[in-house]
Amino acid sequence: MRVVKLPEQAKAWQVVDAVRARGGASRAQVVADTGLPWASVSTITEDLVRRRVLAEATGDNARIGRAGRRSALLRLPGEVGSFLGVEVGASAIRVTQLDFNFRVRELGIDPQPTGTDLAVVLTNIRAVMARALAAIPAERLLGVGFAWPGSVDPTRGTARFAPNLPLASDLTLSDLLTAEQSERLRLKPVVITRASECTAVAEQAIGGADGHGRAERQIAVVTVGAAVGAGLILDGKLFHGRANAAGELGHIIVNEASAHRCGCGRSGCLEQEIAEPALLRKARERLGLGPEVTAEALAAAATAGDPGAQQLFHELGEWLGKGLACVVNLLNPDLIVIAGGIAGAYDLFYPALRETLDRRCWRYGLANLRIERSRLGLDDTAIGAAIGAYHRLRTTTVLDHAPSQL
Repeated sequence: MRVVKLPEQAKAWQVVDAVRARGGASRAQVVADTGLPWASVSTITEDLVRRRVLAEATGDNARIGRAGRRSALLRLPGEVGSFLGVEVGASAIRVTQLDFNFRVRELGIDPQPTGTDLAVVLTNIRAVMARALAAIPAERLLGVGFAWPGSVDPTRGTARFAPNLPLASDLTLSDLLTAEQSERLRLKPVVITRASECTAVAEQAIGGADGHGRAERQIAVVTVGAAVGAGLILDGKLFHGRANAAGELGHIIVNEASAHRCGCGRSGCLEQEIAEPALLRKARERLGLGPEVTAEALAAAATAGDPGAQQLFHELGEWLGKGLACVVNLLNPDLIVIAGGIAGAYDLFYPALRETLDRRCWRYGLANLRIERSRLGLDDTAIGAAIGAYHRLRTTTVLDHAPSQL
């Protein structure tokens, strides 16, 4: 991969994004989707086909249209290269490989424990990176994105305070990598983004049906797992807030009577009512279960009809509804997506969630509101981190691949 300075570089990326969004598109569809003149689209697509960034599809479905001349279908060859996404979660580090088509490519690297001591956290991140970098040829790696479970400064590339990793703060990207890894990535985009924003980016880009992007312009993506957060898409764009701190849904105070102190230093936070550690704490306190209890086992018990377990998920839905009522009344989203590990128990807590929203929300805010469980699974945040690296690449580069590289 090398930087190619084309006269219409920004327009070239518009064409690439339009082809990806449809999973393949004709030149006429690219014109319709981008608003670019036909002459520009024709020139740009021919250039990108020559550079092997785009390809014309072959086979029975290579052309689209009805009667008369049918248009050739353009596609993105996944062989252009890959992006790495690394989620540094409160409890686990996940890594995924995303090709140029935003399709997940198997890396064979299982989630690794994050750790609680700063030195252990950094050692584990570097170990995961070592395995990932060894799995991808250097010339095929196009960029790396990190998802961080707390505040970040994306401009300076620093990780700030993380409520559930209290010892890991004010870290630079170079702190997360060994000197050898930093040197290998020196000429490639490496970015760090808040985890909740990464999840929203992934949902917007490929969270729709059949892996396509979502058309909604106002989306709240709520992650409920080891921690609780929200990524906000407003008017089609990711909303960061003035200090890049928007979406801290888990730290809305919902229970003034709670004595459980949150990682942020306060008591009564939503996270202390619905995050997985809180759910398991309640299961041990109320149901007499041992320390080995898991959220999966608790959900299985509730599904099998255990009244105590069912009550815990009912309460989870009520607490989540109280938090989301604030989001609905303030932002009036088209869609709320529930992601994270607890999303697997969606059917158990959704009825109480919906009932709570019906009682607490302005009725016009609820009109046509859709609530869905994420289709992307537990790698959604790492996927969004990888897409973040793509977006950084997009601001500076048009890809050019010699035939020998493919």
